[in-house]
Amino acid sequence: MPSHLQTATIQAAILNITSSILAQLLTFYRSSTLGAKSSALNPLGLDFVAVLQYLITCLILTPPNFLWQEYLEKTFPGYPIQKGKQKMKVDEDGNVRVAAISETVRWLTLGRGYSKSRG
Repeated sequence: MPSHLQTATIQAAILNITSSILAQLLTFYRSSTLGAKSSALNPLGLDFVAVLQYLITCLILTPPNFLWQEYLEKTFPGYPIQKGKQKMKVDEDGNVRVAAISETVRWLTLGRGYSKSRG
């Protein structure tokens, strides 16, 4: 199973490539409606060098950014971690996990009063 860092990098790369290709296709569509012609070698007008540049930049910048964000979240948490009765559990990596998905579903569907009265 890939680590969180690998998963984030792969997701960022897929999103980056998709957005680059989509932007190029939209630009090509807009220019073709204005009368620009496509070439026989590249009928969709894609610039694969630009896609490759986006991919390489993404693969270089995502891991340090992910580690920096993780460090900031551990150093300055965005919520107080309560001792004793915890709704959130912290695992060995320092990541926060919800104690029970069913409790969250109950909270979302039946309301917060139900969850507090049960626990």
